[in-house]
Amino acid sequence: MTPQPKPNFILLPFNPLLAHDFAELTYPIYRLKLASDAVHAVAARDIEGQPAGLVMAEPDPQPGEIRLCSLFVDAPFRRYGLGGRLMAALEERLRSRAVKTITAIYMTGTPFIDFMEHIFRQQGWAPPVPRMRVLRTDQSRIRSAPWFRDDPLPPGVELFPWVQLSPADRQALLTPTSRWWPDDLSPFTHELESDPEVSMGLRYRGQVAGWALTHRMEKDLVRFSSVYVRPDLQALGLMLPLIIACSRQMQDAGLERAMWTVPFHHPRMLAFMDQWFKPYCSFCGETRGSEKRLAPGGGQSSAPGHSRVGIAPL
Repeated sequence: MTPQPKPNFILLPFNPLLAHDFAELTYPIYRLKLASDAVHAVAARDIEGQPAGLVMAEPDPQPGEIRLCSLFVDAPFRRYGLGGRLMAALEERLRSRAVKTITAIYMTGTPFIDFMEHIFRQQGWAPPVPRMRVLRTDQSRIRSAPWFRDDPLPPGVELFPWVQLSPADRQALLTPTSRWWPDDLSPFTHELESDPEVSMGLRYRGQVAGWALTHRMEKDLVRFSSVYVRPDLQALGLMLPLIIACSRQMQDAGLERAMWTVPFHHPRMLAFMDQWFKPYCSFCGETRGSEKRLAPGGGQSSAPGHSRVGIAPL
């Protein structure tokens, strides 16, 4: 059999006019951003003009940092080193714009993660660090759990849609003396772009004492981004009715799939999820994080690129 010739690729600094051609080479959550000037990206075509690969990144809240969103190499163009070339080109583009650090957060559970981490190692990224446990399930699995029932709430407890949070509730939460939640679970961070149909709050004796804030990741996939109950009330077991209420809202909205992301530095929440939810999940994995310092003026060698790999949107 005659070996296939190695394809040639043309790397293109990305501009919004290319968005339509390359939209299928990133996750749906990022496709609209391709048509804006808010992202940094490098695209690749083969010699005949066929879209072959795309890497994109966007500004991180930390000044001087950029977050890698996705790296895709389409099936016919795998195993020719294109993934590494795209990454190297993106790094050079960022370096020329005085970006100091590029970061990545990605999820295990696909066969492509080994390829992604191989590229990171080849190009001098820091070793990956586990960040969050990730659980996925669907409504039929959760509804089959023996604890999925609408038991009466303890006296003084009420649940409400988070969109009905009153100005007085908000002001009370903003009072410095009432700060009882971890910084990374703050409702004021996670309510941004939260799902108004699913996100729920919890009051105890008239005061907000918990929440389950969710985000729509795909058409029928809801992520539970921040679920928390005031520490002095956690022994009452209020987390389950709060999540069950969200699940009822999902059912009413025709949403079938759910996922939870739990940071490893919240061991009590990890234990809760392992006990009550893990037996009814279809997937259990983790997210990992890595980064690379971009020294000014430093060149990078390309690394082997593989497959249709991606940084899962979390």
